[in-house]
Amino acid sequence: MESTGQGHRGSPTWTAPTMALFAEPLAPLCEALGLPPESMLMVLFFFLALPIGYVHRYVPTVAGKHLYAFGTGLAMQYACFEGDTLKIVAPCVVVYAIMIVWRRRCGLLTWIFAFSFLISRHVQNLDVEKWRDGGVDYTGPLMVLVLKLIAVAVCYEDGLVDGKMREPQAYRSLKKLPSPVEFFGYLFFMGTLMTGPFTEFADYRDFTQGSGMWKEKRPSSAVPTLKRFLTSLASMFLYLKLSAAFPVYYVATPDFFCPTCATEMGHHVCHIYSSTVQVLLCMDHF
Repeated sequence: MESTGQGHRGSPTWTAPTMALFAEPLAPLCEALGLPPESMLMVLFFFLALPIGYVHRYVPTVAGKHLYAFGTGLAMQYACFEGDTLKIVAPCVVVYAIMIVWRRRCGLLTWIFAFSFLISRHVQNLDVEKWRDGGVDYTGPLMVLVLKLIAVAVCYEDGLVDGKMREPQAYRSLKKLPSPVEFFGYLFFMGTLMTGPFTEFADYRDFTQGSGMWKEKRPSSAVPTLKRFLTSLASMFLYLKLSAAFPVYYVATPDFFCPTCATEMGHHVCHIYSSTVQVLLCMDHF
């Protein structure tokens, strides 16, 4: 693949074919915000998730909603990660097979498999330079996916319990195996896959079917959406300012552990505080 630049510190590098399609319109933003191309593309999809999610409520059938959720989520993953998308789909297929074959132990088996797979992907993709420069990879969505896989498998195993269960457990338990369309629609629902938040299958099912707490007429989501959208923009602005003044990667350098004067000690305290705030901003709003 050909490169069209020298990295996001200067001109962005657009190596993947899909990313190359966005090179011209997004290159100025990459330079202005100091973000690498893959991160800028994810930010773009965070914004696109709003109109994509809005269309979801107007898909006419329940099956259509599941297919729409799966299709748009998968397309979003492919646009950002291309060939690595297969590494997101593969564990889903394995877990669905586990749920079919070993229902009585599918929760435990999924927990062991999913976390082992996630840890192996983190180790394989460990790249300090990429992390330092703000790069992203498919292990971000994979972390959310692992939570979903474990949750749906445990709830399916709970469906075998005949005795008394707590009310939340009874509500989330699944008496029958979700269809492939329901299963993959839940996993790839664009509103929760990229960075969360994690949702239970029962909540997604009721939301899609218009049952449970969504059975009555839904109130307008315009004001809550606008509030969270503006909060996210403020968080993104604060994160960019803090990360420019106090880079997170500095806390992993030898200089950080060898302060020579009180001024540097104060600078270190600012770095620790800023790094903590940056992580919290990413977890809470992105």
